[in-house]
Amino acid sequence: MNDVQQKIPQQENKLNNFLRRKINDLETDKREVVGVFGRTGAGKSSLINAVIGERNLLPSGSGDACTSVMIKVEANEPNSTKYEADIEFITKEEWEEELWFSKNFLRETADRGRDKDEERDHKDIVEKLSVLYGEDWENKSPEELMDGKYFKEIPEFLLSKRKMLTGQTVSRSQHLHKKPSCLPDSDILFRFM
Repeated sequence: MNDVQQKIPQQENKLNNFLRRKINDLETDKREVVGVFGRTGAGKSSLINAVIGERNLLPSGSGDACTSVMIKVEANEPNSTKYEADIEFITKEEWEEELWFSKNFLRETADRGRDKDEERDHKDIVEKLSVLYGEDWENKSPEELMDGKYFKEIPEFLLSKRKMLTGQTVSRSQHLHKKPSCLPDSDILFRFM
């Protein structure tokens, strides 16, 4: 594009300025977006790690699955921190609604046979609630499960805030995927942006 731009006369006029702007727009890097979809354990994190050439950026092959929630992995601008996670917490109201739905689903499907999809949903809900609450959740109402004591490790959740985590290397960014920051087949509690 430099060759083309050099052929534009140096004089200032509307046409020359227009052409320079359009050439500059062409030189701007365009982002490509690729979606990776699949069930828990299907290999999404391993695929993303392989594509970006970082073996352990996203946790994989363990109970710490991270791509079971909606995440976005993208290159940073030059001269910026190498790795970052922009985490957007859902509101308390959204989580309380999810708790009501989950508890009702479990109660309604407890006494009858479940089809394949319901069985998978049941397993995912039980796993999600167990990760967050231990075994405490089974005999408690959604109101009781909203108690602040369950969210001491993630105070940002109670404030419905965003949290930014950064690291210069993969080993320093390991804190990006600690704790129950990733939950089975749901974007509940966290939305990675």
